[in-house]
Amino acid sequence: MIFKSHNNILFFLLALTLGASATAKEVTVAFGQFQPPYVMHQEHNVHPSSDSTHMHGIEIDIFSAALRLSGHTLKTQIMNKTEIKWSLKTNRNIDAGSAISPGRSTDQFYYSDKLIEHTPFAITKKNKNIVLNSFDDLKNYKVAVRSGSNMALGNSFANKIYQNKKDNKFANQLHQNIAFWSDKADVIIVDRYIFNYYKNMLANEFDTLSQAVEFNDLFSKKIPYYAAFKDKNLRDQFNSALETLKKSGEYQAIISRYIKL
Repeated sequence: MIFKSHNNILFFLLALTLGASATAKEVTVAFGQFQPPYVMHQEHNVHPSSDSTHMHGIEIDIFSAALRLSGHTLKTQIMNKTEIKWSLKTNRNIDAGSAISPGRSTDQFYYSDKLIEHTPFAITKKNKNIVLNSFDDLKNYKVAVRSGSNMALGNSFANKIYQNKKDNKFANQLHQNIAFWSDKADVIIVDRYIFNYYKNMLANEFDTLSQAVEFNDLFSKKIPYYAAFKDKNLRDQFNSALETLKKSGEYQAIISRYIKL
């Protein structure tokens, strides 16, 4: 990535300031697996890996850039998204967790400013003529959701739909999207960018590109996710760097590299 000269100076000065206040370290961060374009292994590959040199994606690139400005380096640890908080609590080798929602204040983590946000939709195939105006309408259909999404999508969704025995719950969002395109699910609830990524990825296996789909906005919100740290000073350094990335335009540039609407 080529930065403008004034951004280079800003980044350099911030790195000097933050680097002088703390010893540089390799920071191990837990990321959720199977989440392109947010977390990716090489190009068009979603298999988990702990090799940082082969990991990229929106979350990883933002985290890496922020740590670099803080004088640190990133080491990735890839796992099921639902296991991140537990691993952060029990594994002394993990320093932070990416893209998780704050829990109760008793979890004793230090949360960053907003790292990323997802925009969830209930997506259907237009030729199925499915009309969705509320969560109640979903009860008539087989719905593919990500495991653990009940917490992020709210109590109303959790109580009315997530516990429904018709639902397919997937830790692997590749399998979630395959279920939708193979008609094993009538509705898929997923972030728009994740859906579009898999729509292109699965085009050779299913007729994804010619089929019209509808994005039903039942949630009317964006879901913010944050980074959780064990160490408050490291969190504070990360927040300062994250703010710099956003003000400089590099934060949005990272997202734009992966997002094609």
